[in-house]
Amino acid sequence: MAGILELRGGRKAIQYYDPSGNRPTIRLGKMSMRDAEKVKTKIEDLVKAKIVGIAIEPDTAKWLSELPATMYDRLVACGLTKPREKEEIPELEQFLDSYIAKRTDVKGETAKVYKRCRNHLVKYFGAGKSIAEINQGNADDWRLWLADTQKLAKGTIGRTCGIAKQFFHYAVKRHFIQQNPFAELSAQVKGNPDRFYFVPGADAERILACGKNLEYNAIFALARYGGLRTPSEQFGLRWRDIDWERNRFTVHAPKTEHHDGKEKRDVPLFPELRPHLEALYDEIVTLTGKAPDEDAWVVTKHRTTGNLRTHMERLIEKSGLKPWPKIFQNLRSTRETELARVFPLHVVCAWLGNTQLIAAKHYLQITDSDFDNAAGALLKALPQTAPRPLTASHGDNRNCDFLEGNANPLTSVSGLMGGTGLEPVTSWV
Repeated sequence: MAGILELRGGRKAIQYYDPSGNRPTIRLGKMSMRDAEKVKTKIEDLVKAKIVGIAIEPDTAKWLSELPATMYDRLVACGLTKPREKEEIPELEQFLDSYIAKRTDVKGETAKVYKRCRNHLVKYFGAGKSIAEINQGNADDWRLWLADTQKLAKGTIGRTCGIAKQFFHYAVKRHFIQQNPFAELSAQVKGNPDRFYFVPGADAERILACGKNLEYNAIFALARYGGLRTPSEQFGLRWRDIDWERNRFTVHAPKTEHHDGKEKRDVPLFPELRPHLEALYDEIVTLTGKAPDEDAWVVTKHRTTGNLRTHMERLIEKSGLKPWPKIFQNLRSTRETELARVFPLHVVCAWLGNTQLIAAKHYLQITDSDFDNAAGALLKALPQTAPRPLTASHGDNRNCDFLEGNANPLTSVSGLMGGTGLEPVTSWV
C-alpha cells in the first residue's frame, strides 16, 4: 500500500495510494531505514482507516499525538488526519503545577526534587511567564543563575537542569511549544570529591555513645553500618524484615523498585549494627511488656519529627565533632568504602543496592589509610638486596680505546646511567 523512497543525503519519503488512486508523497527528512519503516506502518494504518472508515489503532493515535507540528501538518495536508485543536499556551507556574500534580507515580523524594526545580524556574522567570516565550538563551542564563546566585553545587545544578528538561519535553509532547529550550543543557550528575567525608569507626562509636535515644542510635547505625539510604529505606524497615537467626535483614528500596528484581535486597546483620537493633528491640519489650508487632516499623517516633539531618547535627556536635557535609550519604559512602576493601565489589553493591558504576562515581572514597597502607606494602615488596660491585667484562674490547682500563663499554655506561635495561629484573605485586 505504501513504499519508501530513498533520497539524497540519507533523506527518506513515503509514497502511498490514496482512496482516489493518486500517489501522494510525504517527505520525512533524514532518518534511518528502520525508522522510516515504522513511519510507513503508521501511514498505512491511517490510509486503511480512511478507506474503510474505521478508527485508527491506539498506538497510531499515540504516535500522532506526539508528532512534531511540521510532520503533523504534512499528514493534515494529505487528508490523513484532522487539524489539531489549538490549546491555550499556559503560563509557567500553571504548567508546572499541572504537570507535577499529574505525576502521582513518583515517590516522595522525587516529588520534592520536582518542586525544588519548579520553585527555581518560577523564581527566575516569573509565575506569569508564557512557556512559549522561554528560549535556549534564557535557559542558559537560568543555569548560570543557579550557580552564581543560588550557589547550587554542580551535581545539584545538573539534576535540576535534567528535571527542567523533562518538564519542557512534556510541553513539546502537548504541542504547547515546538522545541525544548532546555534540551541542550547538560544534566550530567557527577560525584563531588570535595563533599566526600569518611567517618572513622572510632568517631561513629563516639557519636553513638552520646546518643541517649535508642531509636535514633539505630537510625545512625543503619546508615553507618548497614549502608541504608536515609530516610526512604529506613522508614520502610519493619521488625519482620529482620531475620535474627540467619543474621540478615531485608531492605525495601523505593528508589530502585521500578527495576526488575531491585525492589528489595538482603543485607547482612553486621556485627557493628546488630547490638543497636537489639537494644531498641529490648527497650520496646521493657516498655510495653511484649515483643514489637512484626508489622510495626523499626523507626516509629522519628518518622514525623521533621528534619533528621538537624537532629543528627546536634548529636554530632554533642559528641564534640563537627558535622560533615551530606551527613547520611557520607555515612552510607563510608560503609561501602569499608566493605569494598574486604569483599568483592559486586557483592558489596548487591548489599547496598547500587551498581559498580554508581559506587565508583558517588560512593567509594580514597582515604589517608589507603596511602599509608600502599606505602607500607611497597616497602615490604621492594627487594632488600645490597648493591653489587661492577665487574669488568672479558668480552671483545676492540674500538674501545677511549675507555680507560679497556673496560667493556656496556658495563661502564650502565654504571653511569643506572643500568642497561638488560639486567634481570625482580618483580613484585
